[in-house]
Order: sequence, then C-alpha cells, then structure tokens
Amino acid sequence: RANTINLVAFDRKSAFPYLGVKLEWFNSAGRACGRESVVINSYYYLEMATDGVTDVIGYVNNIPVGDSVVLFNIGNAYYSLWPEAAKVKLGEIGISEAQINSLQDDEPVIIFGRKGDAPGTAVVYRSSETQPNLQSVSTSRHITGGYSAGTMRSDWIGPAVDWGALSTQAIVNDATDVVAFDISGIKLNGDEQILASDVTGPRDLSDIDAATYPYLRLSFNSTDDTYITTAQLDQWLVTYTPGPEGLLYYNGTRSTERVGEGIPWKGEFGFVNISESTFADSITVNYEVFNQRTLLTAKSAISVQAPLPGDTTWVPIALNTLGLAGLNDFQIFVNPHILPEQYYTNNLLLLTDKIEVTEDGLNPIIEVTIDGRRAMNGDFVRSSPDILIRLWDENKNVLKTDTAGVRLFLTYPCDAPPCAPTQILLSDSRVKWYPATASTDFRIEFHPQDLSDGAYTLRVEGTDAKGNGSTLAPYEVSFVVKNETTITVSDAYPNPTKDEVYFKIAVSGNMLPDHLEFRVMGVNGQLQAILTESDFPALQIGSNELVWNAAKRNGNTLPNGIYVYKLTVGVSDKTVQRIGKLVVMK
Repeated sequence: RANTINLVAFDRKSAFPYLGVKLEWFNSAGRACGRESVVINSYYYLEMATDGVTDVIGYVNNIPVGDSVVLFNIGNAYYSLWPEAAKVKLGEIGISEAQINSLQDDEPVIIFGRKGDAPGTAVVYRSSETQPNLQSVSTSRHITGGYSAGTMRSDWIGPAVDWGALSTQAIVNDATDVVAFDISGIKLNGDEQILASDVTGPRDLSDIDAATYPYLRLSFNSTDDTYITTAQLDQWLVTYTPGPEGLLYYNGTRSTERVGEGIPWKGEFGFVNISESTFADSITVNYEVFNQRTLLTAKSAISVQAPLPGDTTWVPIALNTLGLAGLNDFQIFVNPHILPEQYYTNNLLLLTDKIEVTEDGLNPIIEVTIDGRRAMNGDFVRSSPDILIRLWDENKNVLKTDTAGVRLFLTYPCDAPPCAPTQILLSDSRVKWYPATASTDFRIEFHPQDLSDGAYTLRVEGTDAKGNGSTLAPYEVSFVVKNETTITVSDAYPNPTKDEVYFKIAVSGNMLPDHLEFRVMGVNGQLQAILTESDFPALQIGSNELVWNAAKRNGNTLPNGIYVYKLTVGVSDKTVQRIGKLVVMK
C-alpha cells in the first residue's frame, strides 16, 4: 500500500521469509500483502500502535530472538508521526529512536535489523542525493540461516526372526562435529521405543528380542554448534535373519459378476509363501464389501493355515449378498499386520465393481385355506375352523424366520356395519407360527373357537425377509358362520349340455354331509345312471361343486335326448333333494 512502512521477517535457521503477524491477505485490510506466499506486513503510521497484537508492537513480539527483519517504505511513511511506543518497540530489533528520528518524511529507506540486537546496530540505507523525497533506494544483501543440529531416520528395517549386528560410518568435517546413532525397536502395532542411544561404533543386536521388536529404526544424529557444518552419513548396515513373505492373488476374473440377492458370491484367493521362512502361526484374513448404493461397508474375518515356504494356502470366500443390491466393491487383506512379514502391500487386493447383486423386489404371495380348502367370498365356514396361512416367496435363498411385517385381522359381526377389524396378535393362544425352512414356507395356523352366526372378514398382511410386502394388496376373504345345518342344491348347468353337468351345493353348520346320491332316468322311467358319495370328492362345509360327465352306468355317453335327474344330499337326519330335467344335445 502507498505511504506505508513494510516489514519482512526471516527465520534464522532456514532463512525463509514469513509473516510476523499472521493475517490472511484477503481480510487483513492490507496489513498482509505481497505475492503468494504472502510474507509482508504493511502498516500506516496510524496502525503501528493500536492493540499490541496485530500492530508493529505485536509484530516485534512475535519475532523469535535471532531472526532478521527487513523494513522498507513505499511512499511517505510519515516517520515523524510514528507513535513513541512503536519506536521504542523497534529497538528490540536493533533500530534506535535516533535512527528513526533522523529520517525525513517522504524519504526512502531500507533497514536491516535482527531481534535481540542492541538498538542502533541496525543497518540503515538512505539516499545520498539532494531532495531524497524524489529518490529511490535499492540494495542487495544476503540473509543466511543454518541449523546447528539435525537428524536423519531410516525406514523400518525388518521384519526379522533374529537380529545380528549394526555397523555405521560417517564423514566428519572438523573436530567440532558430533555424530551418534539411536536404535529404536518397533512392535507390530507400530509402537516405537528407543532401545539404545548415542551409539558411536559397531554394536551387537542379538540381545534384541525379534518376537517383541520385529522391526528396527536407526537415527543418525549430527551436531555442530561451532561452525554449523554437518557430518555426512556414509553408511549404516544392519544384519538379520528376515521374516516370511507372502503374496496374495485372485483365482478368478476381474470383470463384474452378477448374482441374485441372497445367493452367496464365491471367490477363491491364493496366498503363497515366496520366502524361505515359516510363519509363526495361522493367518488371519480380513475381507469387506462396500455397497455403492448404500455407501455401507460390511466386514468379516476368517483364519486359514499358514503356507510353508514355496506352498500356497487357498482362501475360499462365501459372501452373503443379502442387503447388497447393486454394485459392490470387494477387498481382502491377508495377514493385516498381525504376523511379521517383509511387505504387506502385496497382501491386499481391491476388486472394484466386482459383485453386482440383483435385488429381490418381488412381493410374496399369501395363500389361505380354511378347513383344507380355499374359501370363496360369502362361503359358509364352521364355527371353529382351521385356518392355515402360507407366505410363499420365490427367493429360497432369503428365508423368513420372524414375524416382522406380518399382521392378522378378523372382522366380527356387529350391529352397525361396516364393522371395525380386530387385530389378532401372533402371540394369541389361538395362533401358532412357523419360520420358513429350505423345504417349507413361512406359515401361520389360526384356530378361532365357537364363532357366533354372522359375516366375518379375514385380512392378512405379510412381508418377506427382504421387507417386500403384500401390504399394498393384502389377502382378504369374507365368510359366513351359520351354526344351523342347511343344504342348498342348485339346478344343473349348463342345460342343455354336450357332456359335463355341474351342481353347486352349499352346506352350513358344523357337520359334513354323510349321504349323496345322483340318479339319471329316461322319460320312460328307465334308470340311466346312479352315483353315490364314493363317486365324488367329499363334500365340505361351504361351497361345493359336483361334476357329472353325462355317462351311463356302463360308462357309455348318453345319447341326445331329455332326461330326468334327482340329486339327494343328506346330513344326519336332514335330507335335501333336487329334481329336474336335463337336455343332452351334442
């Protein structure tokens, strides 16, 4: 900024410039400026002594002893107006008040100071020309830095079965160079501990327990406080018996494999011991699958036998795909930093987009039978029926083993329809449920007792193990309980007929029909056919349908003509007959 005094600080060790007051240039009101990276603090005379933090006073406080500071003006810095507190503070970097007071307003100046130097020792560059306010000043100086000590550390050495010896060599510049080595032991979990310090010559390492510290690290320490020169590391050498080394590979294709949800994905991996050493124990295998749709990771672990030198251990993986619909990444890590090994990077494999799981999105089918048959709306039902509910799912790999999403309702008769349904809890003593198995479906047995006369509605809602449900279209059936035994027989149909003739028989009450007879006669009274209950399926409570194929007693088809039929159905002492004419026309 114009009409400012500007300051740049330099680290005494690295000689790197830095901001004395750390302000971001974009919100510093100009007090941090210059090209990136910003290292210049800039002040108007009114900004030099304000809060003791972001002003020149705070600036000098932030400079460590020994660091250099260069000051230069841009335009008229108004030296005569500098606050007394700021001038006093600048004395800490070697600039005296007399040096500041000697400056004329609008005069160009460059000042080299250093934190900790006595006031007046700063080097001031001014113009020697007349009318200095019309001049500029430039100079070239070297600001140097240096470290009096330094450390170089090795990478991890090992893993080792046994440790041997350490030998070192360094090149020193003069007698003031001090060189020493530290030896650190590293455990498998990464914990590091110094085992020996200030080692200056060869050292036997056989006393270090390789089982506790399978890795070592060396530190080269060089110090020269006098000439600030550094000794050079020539070599460091550690001898040891190396640990085992394994290599993981996938025995399959890298392309995407597609499986249905619930069907296990199977992969086979090989872990070969490519070293001459033996693993101390069995090998832990961690594997995980990342679902790209849910962004969730599922982790698992198994243990396999360690391969001998030159041998391969096969690692079979059977991954449960339930809940993994969509693309999945698969990662496997054999011996995840558990046993000592030379390298672990070749024990890790990531198979991106490896498994595409086809989602199970089909709703289950609910099947209900009452007293062993599928009831139709309006059917008669016994007052104590046996109701069996079956939840059928086409996915046999994801079995439903709980009652989540399953609800049962029964609407009882009421005085003012529509009647509200009553939920039947699955813990009810009249209810028993069975989980699905590999050979049976999920099912519920419901045994209501002594229902009174009236109309009922049974409603069943259910979801499969994946949560796909029938709640959008639940199963619902209406039935009627009539404790009085009644029998209703319909006329024959179709009539005329070419071959088959049907009769509908509705039975109410709690007793099954025990007598049935069907006779067909010609108009002359000659008996053409007679059938009994043994010739038909057993009649049930509710709707029944009888079928006759228009055949004579000898099995031959009746010829065209008009016939008379009589159908008799009996329950205990109650008998119902239906007599009518039947026309056979082919």
